[in-house]
Amino acid sequence: MKKAVRPGHDMQMFAASDVGSERDENEDFYYFSRSRRFFVVCDGMGGLQKGSLASRVAGETVRDLLFGNETVRQIVIADKYFDLSKACADIEEPLPVPALKLVAATRLANRRIEAFMRADRTLKGMGTTLTAMTFHENLAIIAHVGDSRVYRLRDGELTRLTTDHSWLNELIEDNEISEQEAKNFKNKNVLTRALGIYPSVKIDLHIESARPNDLYLICSDGLHAALPDDVIKSVLTAHHGTLQHKISSLVNSAKLMDGSDNITGGLVRLSATWPEPGENVHESYTVDEEPSRVTSYLDHAMKAIYPKPRKKRSSGKTRHVMMATFFSLVALAAVMLFGFGGDSGLSTSFKSSALLSFQGSEKDVRSSPPPQQLKNGGLLVLLQVKDRDALAQLKALTGVRIVDTLSSYKNNTPVYAGRFTWAVADSQEHILYQKRGIRLYPVAVWPENDSSAESSQEISAAPHLLASDDARGRVFLFGRFDSSRFRNATVFANNRPVGPLDACIENGFVLKGGVYTVEIRDTHNRVLRRKNRVQIKKGETIALEF
Repeated sequence: MKKAVRPGHDMQMFAASDVGSERDENEDFYYFSRSRRFFVVCDGMGGLQKGSLASRVAGETVRDLLFGNETVRQIVIADKYFDLSKACADIEEPLPVPALKLVAATRLANRRIEAFMRADRTLKGMGTTLTAMTFHENLAIIAHVGDSRVYRLRDGELTRLTTDHSWLNELIEDNEISEQEAKNFKNKNVLTRALGIYPSVKIDLHIESARPNDLYLICSDGLHAALPDDVIKSVLTAHHGTLQHKISSLVNSAKLMDGSDNITGGLVRLSATWPEPGENVHESYTVDEEPSRVTSYLDHAMKAIYPKPRKKRSSGKTRHVMMATFFSLVALAAVMLFGFGGDSGLSTSFKSSALLSFQGSEKDVRSSPPPQQLKNGGLLVLLQVKDRDALAQLKALTGVRIVDTLSSYKNNTPVYAGRFTWAVADSQEHILYQKRGIRLYPVAVWPENDSSAESSQEISAAPHLLASDDARGRVFLFGRFDSSRFRNATVFANNRPVGPLDACIENGFVLKGGVYTVEIRDTHNRVLRRKNRVQIKKGETIALEF
């Protein structure tokens, strides 16, 4: 097991890593610098040395950008200039410069991993998580992609500061599986976000006030998946042993309890003389995938700063895209609509039972064929249908094609009303698109029609299809809204209240065509989340993720 330590006056940093009991190579990567107040952990995936390459490239890229010399507007890396404002041109929030650096570095790391895979087809499928932490003044700043984690121990309480971007975690959050089922879940390692999966990446950013004697744990899933939180807490709060002993003990315990994965952990202890924060800061952001103009700049900067990866011949098979559903539903139909109008003979029972509509684009599906070959395929709609006769009605409509239907799941086990998740994945089990929190209603309480006065309100009681010539568009909200800050929050569009956040999440809401600023505000009218330049087109349904 590798150990590392770099103590200092205002903070201490320690780390340990182990290959585990079953792996031949350690694909985890970690790096820290007390003088630069920086720590990064990456958990590579792909096997055959691909994972170790991806994690090293990601970790070193973030290190290079964080350590680069700064000019007025740019960062100098290897005698080349990197323009932070161009790499974060799409970010409107007034973030601290170190936070922007972490975002830009994570984006650049993702583009570098993509470049390696383009140059060498044998590297296809490699990727890595990335969890990086830095300190600025009295703030702790975390950038996070994947299922590595950051914990904070403060006043004897252990708090997880990151959210796992995994299929299992999202099932748990949606209460779709029990705690016992989660323990036996076979696809625990399926990630919904990681570097190298797609050309651009969505990043979680957490900024909070750091306090004297705070202790932070940064670790790969090889540690936290093997040890319950109460075990981690007991080791960290023990009064005996040095911090190096504590992190080594956690790694060794994870190896004994499981050992099926590489195990890496790091500790950052702030000293008792660390300055008290003037105000309590606790902010979380989800930074969207960068637009094409930012991607173009990142590629330009990457070519200037880093040598071009060497190309190798490859006879391996290319990856094919497939669609898969990961949910259990009764009487569902996935329907493609091609230029379909809502009044073209579709009964009101269909309109009131639409669970999801999804407009495909090159941003949503990132595998082959190349983007220039993508063509509009229509709307993909998931319907909860009362009976088989209704499917026959759908098939008879012009511009409608039934893609797939499900009437049972796993040995004809019946599925009951409740909340479910619908997802599209490729052959590598990478999630291309998903809609969480789909509500299935018992047939007995279905509305007979949707002609009530609710259809004219901003928020409808039940989702329904909008006609293509409808002047309105429907909006669904996605994101993590489970903290107390969002209790009794309200959604606003262009400073006009739309409705309670819970109702908007449950049913979506409709707006007239136009461009909006959509905000979520608390009971004191403080803005918690904001999306600018949201375009609403008539008859369309969009997903707005915060």
